[in-house]
Amino acid sequence: MPKVLIVDDMQAILVLYHAMFSSRGFDVVTASNGNDCIRFAKRERPDIILLDVMMPKMDGGQTAALLLEDPQTRDIPIIFLTSMVSEEEAMISNSRPGGRQFISKSAPPETIVAKVRETIGG
Repeated sequence: MPKVLIVDDMQAILVLYHAMFSSRGFDVVTASNGNDCIRFAKRERPDIILLDVMMPKMDGGQTAALLLEDPQTRDIPIIFLTSMVSEEEAMISNSRPGGRQFISKSAPPETIVAKVRETIGG
């Protein structure tokens, strides 16, 4: 069973994404901030991390940089979640601005799950 770590400072998003992925056969771990993300990534060894871009204290970019510096977590794929772009804008930019994958929070659940499966090869 693939494991996904979902990181967002909004509880409603965590609940929504937890239901979306667990109902599709994923093992789901959630975190509400960058520090917990790093701790859970080391402990849980997820297959992928869905990481909110805009979070207080430590944003998604800072969190990703720390994950990439650590040998225990640097090989875990990260997809950034953002409400700053629409699904269409994400598709136009080939979902990889600056070499990073990202997906709009407004994308349909099937699109989000398909992107995760594609990224982890399953």
